[in-house]
Amino acid sequence: MTYTSPKYSKGEVRRAGKVLAGKEVQGISKPHASSVAANWRSSHAYPTWVIRSYLNTKLPFFIDEYLIASRTKKMPTIVSKLEEGIVSDLSSMQDIGGCRVVVGSIAEVRMVAEFLEKGATRTHAVKRKKDYLEKPKNSGYRGIHLISKYDSDRKPEYRGMQIETQVRTRLMHYWATTVEAVDLMSGSMLKRSHGNDNWKKFFVLVSDNIARAEGTERVLPQWSPSEVDRQIRALSSHLDVSGTLRGWSSVDYVRSHHDVEIVGNYFVVALSGSEARIFPYISSDDAENKYLELEADPDVNAVSVSAKDMEMVRSVYPNYFLDCQVFREYVEGI
Repeated sequence: MTYTSPKYSKGEVRRAGKVLAGKEVQGISKPHASSVAANWRSSHAYPTWVIRSYLNTKLPFFIDEYLIASRTKKMPTIVSKLEEGIVSDLSSMQDIGGCRVVVGSIAEVRMVAEFLEKGATRTHAVKRKKDYLEKPKNSGYRGIHLISKYDSDRKPEYRGMQIETQVRTRLMHYWATTVEAVDLMSGSMLKRSHGNDNWKKFFVLVSDNIARAEGTERVLPQWSPSEVDRQIRALSSHLDVSGTLRGWSSVDYVRSHHDVEIVGNYFVVALSGSEARIFPYISSDDAENKYLELEADPDVNAVSVSAKDMEMVRSVYPNYFLDCQVFREYVEGI
């Protein structure tokens, strides 16, 4: 299995990031900066795979059921974070490579997080932890994020690359992926607290309801539970949440691949309007090349994912299949 290796020094990557952020750097054109950033992004596939493989080996010993997949962050998102100043140094960006673990309960979220913190080897030692259960984001996002730094004498070219592992319950997961689906279909950026105020408020309210159901810190502790739920029902009706999410799930491509056997370890899912294509690959390099080809098309939303099979991709990234059924049914029950 082949993986992209970094071709540029961290200094070159840092300077390329400044160019993509809109600054002038002598001797670096924007096309060259884009090439440097694309190589740096693709190079995270190997250390990300290492963490996912490690977790896949260890989690079955103490977690009965879980979902796991990994991905490299989309180039437009990387550039957007640089432009907005959310990230100032491309070479030390901590979530270009990401692993996502979905489990059944808060107790299991904490078990996985503790295992990574205490049980990880030098190869992927955890350097930082962000506990969004204790302190949810203003957007309502909840979960635990752990930042690992790759370090191995066997693959020194990847040394220092950072990978973010997100650990969530299923309810947190379907909340977060529905936010992403709304962003995909509306062109908004609710995930970064931009976009329609009513949708933003709706997701914060639902997150508070889920936090109560799971027994963790509330998102809106100053509001009574009954008022939160009343406003969820009112906004759900105003936004036609059920009708909107149900309508998206009926687009043509969601059904178009059900009966097709798709084999591979790396998958590129490309969403364009109501159509999507799925490209399976054995090689990480082939998947990354296809992703970069598709990413150049402004009308396509693409993601490059690594998972054991297509069903795992569907489960961990349901937003790219516009599948919001679990979240919709949860909201309808409030």
